[in-house]
Amino acid sequence: LDDLMQKGYVLSEKNKSGEACKIWLEVWNRLKSKFTPSMKSIEDAEGVFFGQQNLFNWCQDLEGELEIATRNDNSFHEKRIEYCNEFISLFPETDALIIHNMKIAVAESLFGIGDPAKGEEAFLKLIEEYPENIWGYIGWGDMYCIPFFEKNAADYDKAEKIYKMALGKN
Repeated sequence: LDDLMQKGYVLSEKNKSGEACKIWLEVWNRLKSKFTPSMKSIEDAEGVFFGQQNLFNWCQDLEGELEIATRNDNSFHEKRIEYCNEFISLFPETDALIIHNMKIAVAESLFGIGDPAKGEEAFLKLIEEYPENIWGYIGWGDMYCIPFFEKNAADYDKAEKIYKMALGKN
C-alpha cells in the first residue's frame, strides 16, 4: 500500500491527478477493510497503516487531489462525493475542521455534477452545523460568484447575499 500511495504522489507531482486518484482510491478501498467500528476518528485508524505518509494527512491529500481531478474529468465529482461521505461516516469524531472540509467538498461536487438543489441543501446543512465557520459561506458563495462548473451560471447577487451571511463570523 505504501508503494501505491507513493506512486500516487509521484503522479500528482506530474499533474496527473486522475491517475493519482485512481491509485489512491484503490489504496482507500484496501484500507477500509482494516478499519474497525471502534475507530471513530482518522487518528484512531493510524495504526492500520505504516508507511511514508500518515493517514491523517493522506486522507486530506486524497480529497484535494480528487478536487483537482474534477477539472479534467467530471466523473471525479461522484468519486469525491463517495469518498468524502465514506470518510465522514467511518470517522465522525475526526477533527471538526477536516469533517467541515469534507462536507464542503461534497457540496461543491454536487454543484459539479449539475445538481445545484442538492448542493444548496448540503451548504445550508453545513452552515447550520458550523454557523461560525466562514468557509462554508465562502464555498457556497463561490458556487455563484466563480462559476467553476459550466452547468452553473454566475449569480453575483446571490453570491453577495451568501458572502454577507458570513459577516461577523469567525
